[in-house]
Amino acid sequence: MDPWPVLGSVLALLLLCGWLWPRLVLLAQDVMFTVRAARVKAQIRRWLGSGVQSLPQLFQQRLRNHPDRIFIRFREQTVTYRELGARCGRAASALLPDLAPGDTVALLLGNEPRFLAAWFGLAQLGVVAAFLNTNVRKGALRHCLGACGARGLITSPELFDAVQEILPELHNMGIKIWVMGSGDYPEDVINLQELMDKASDDPVPAHLGVPKNPMDTAICIFTSGTTGLPKAARISHLKTLMCCVFYQLCVANSDDIIYMSLPLYHKSGALLGIGGCIGVGASLVLKERFSASQFWNDCRKYNVTVFQYIGELCRYLTNQPQATHDTTNPTTHNTTRSTIHLGTGETLGRPPYERAQRRT
Repeated sequence: MDPWPVLGSVLALLLLCGWLWPRLVLLAQDVMFTVRAARVKAQIRRWLGSGVQSLPQLFQQRLRNHPDRIFIRFREQTVTYRELGARCGRAASALLPDLAPGDTVALLLGNEPRFLAAWFGLAQLGVVAAFLNTNVRKGALRHCLGACGARGLITSPELFDAVQEILPELHNMGIKIWVMGSGDYPEDVINLQELMDKASDDPVPAHLGVPKNPMDTAICIFTSGTTGLPKAARISHLKTLMCCVFYQLCVANSDDIIYMSLPLYHKSGALLGIGGCIGVGASLVLKERFSASQFWNDCRKYNVTVFQYIGELCRYLTNQPQATHDTTNPTTHNTTRSTIHLGTGETLGRPPYERAQRRT
């Protein structure tokens, strides 16, 4: 007896019963993901082989290739790769007299382009940036600065009050204070924005920002401090570069517009968000904070195609009351699906996932 008709019948039955088909779909997805993982691994090797050993160096490469592409949309501003690069260069020039490669400077800055100008400006000097949670105050702030061995602190006018509370102690620790913005500051506090406005457009010596070893510390990020005082986690240049392939792994590309409301002092915001955006050469909508009530309006306003979430953010979004224009395209005003095609974050439960699909 020929077994093939029987096997064919059994296979057809399994397909009809829905047992095999979902597994084949999952297998195909796993294979495609494995292929993408191999490609991004090869991409990292190409970057290293071309002399790109850090995230800021990759930014400079993107700047050279696409200088006039919009990098950041913030409030009503647009900042191109070229414009942000110029701000980074002026920040580096302004800070050069006071810092040396290997120093650490802490950033107490919110979600704004100034954060990136300070971060990448410090990187051009070979200085480690330590990202501080904008909610830390007094003893916790003093502890964080001591834990990372900060020689300086860069903050904004909006957050200067938190620094002023412990200013005498910081001076006793030998920590220099810069503020990125005008204001009425004590004499021993430096207005960094004023120095940047006067700084030369000539680049600082390029060798300062070249890592001696990809495993050297690039940045410090602090834990949340839920089980005690925050702890500093040192992240190497190689690790930051590996984060730059995140969106490539998720099938995003340079045509995407990424929505970022996660805090930049967090790994997800700074490395996966900013780094991932630079990795694919895309544009990023930078929000000062997450707002569930404003999210869908922002996505329509900026034609967002990708958003990044963490924890419960997606559930908050799908629990928002649905508006009549939720599926209206803001450009054509036609009642069509929005342009979002990708959300990246932790695993999503089925109910919020289905609600999100209906609203995108």
